[in-house]
Amino acid sequence: MGFQFLFYWVSWILWIICFFFQSDEKKRFYQSSSVLMLIILSNSWIYWNDIGMLVPLMYIFIISLFLLSYSKRKWKSVLGAIAVGFGYGAYQIFEYINPLWLIFPSTIVLVLVGYLMINYLTDHIYVQIGIWLSGITYGETLHSLVHYSYGIDRMFGDDQYLFHAVLFIVWTITIRFFKRLSKKLRKYVQAYSFLL
Repeated sequence: MGFQFLFYWVSWILWIICFFFQSDEKKRFYQSSSVLMLIILSNSWIYWNDIGMLVPLMYIFIISLFLLSYSKRKWKSVLGAIAVGFGYGAYQIFEYINPLWLIFPSTIVLVLVGYLMINYLTDHIYVQIGIWLSGITYGETLHSLVHYSYGIDRMFGDDQYLFHAVLFIVWTITIRFFKRLSKKLRKYVQAYSFLL
């Protein structure tokens, strides 16, 4: 229940950011509609035989492919997404097998390390979000396949995955905002430093 509440809370914050702070009307419509659709689909499952799949798993993957189309170096972005996927899946499996070694909460570690790695690959915000979303979708699928092969769980996707997806987006937007703010403040101080 905890990750579901956090997912809804951060998703609504993301929707507010997209709807009220996006100046371009077309981008505002698509971004806020995508977030609302993610919130609506968050409790939807598709069942096939004895396997259940979270519908946003596929929805997020489709959105990530669209966002990756902004990349100038598509192979670099795809390889980065695969690396993020392996890292995400391995960390989830390690957390399940041996949780005592983990000092910090997995959410903070995954999002922070993912941001640092993806920020090294590209500076374009849409490509960063696309790499993260496709990578964690791939990693969650790997993690779920390992669980399925050992008979632990028959569900693909969970609330923690959704929370990681949305938290990274909000984190990236927040960092981008503070970078722009510091750049404007630096220009302002340099422009008016002669008065001091």
